[in-house]
Amino acid sequence: MNKDALGSNSASDDCNFLQLTKELKIEIIKFLAPICLLRLEGVCHSLKLLDTNEVWRKHCEQRWINWPLYRMSESEIESESSAIAVESWKTKYRLVEDEVKRSRITKEEI
Repeated sequence: MNKDALGSNSASDDCNFLQLTKELKIEIIKFLAPICLLRLEGVCHSLKLLDTNEVWRKHCEQRWINWPLYRMSESEIESESSAIAVESWKTKYRLVEDEVKRSRITKEEI
């Protein structure tokens, strides 16, 4: 049996993130920045299927706190009604990020 520098007997002794409970994975994911969370979800199918909606909600709240157009009141957050009506907070986050990067406005928007 091979031992690594820390004395572990094999790769099976290593902690495998995918073997953690869903709850523990979510607790760890809460510490990730949005770009890291997007990358993590691209790693494998089981990570993409995790319910990270509440994590994305927190990212939205933190990101938009100083943006009057997107900042949401407590009632809007609770009812999930907002100017951006989509199903998931992840989608809302991505749509707003795309919106604020625009450099042109259409005639219809005026």
